[in-house]
Amino acid sequence: MGIQSTPLSPSFNGRVVKDDANDRFYVTDDNNVPIALFGKDAAQNIVVKVAQSGYNVITASDSELIFNSADDMFKIIQKPTTGFALTSGSTQASTTASIIHNLGYEPLVFCTVNITTGPQTGIFPLPFVDFGTSSNVPDAFVVLSYVKLRNITDTELLFEVGIEAASQTIDGVITAYILQETAS
Repeated sequence: MGIQSTPLSPSFNGRVVKDDANDRFYVTDDNNVPIALFGKDAAQNIVVKVAQSGYNVITASDSELIFNSADDMFKIIQKPTTGFALTSGSTQASTTASIIHNLGYEPLVFCTVNITTGPQTGIFPLPFVDFGTSSNVPDAFVVLSYVKLRNITDTELLFEVGIEAASQTIDGVITAYILQETAS
């Protein structure tokens, strides 16, 4: 049957091409250059590929692709959260918070903290350290507060939250992005 345009949706304006001879579909840009491929590649593997702007997805090298389902990548398999609240008295204070994952192995994780109360507020990657100044230590920065991933086990993630200054409060939510590699 050969290559034919197949109107799949009015929003594509005829830019989806069905290539029956090669068992694939591809999407073209405004210049009719194929930029996304769904189906079999030249090696007859079923893939999804997206090319960088200006490159033909059918002939693009790996470095010219922005996505290739044949490559190994990471998938977020869990996104648990835990909250914390800590107030220091006349001295330093610290506490722990944990997230149970029960995966049976020590996972790869990326963590963020959304601090809603503290000297610094916002969303930050872990480890988070809030530096400030102290009249006791002229011309030097001191740690005001911190949030860190302290330990990873096959069942949980353990975090530590600390305040290094007196009469301070810090609270927020830690989010753990637990990743698993997907094999090609």
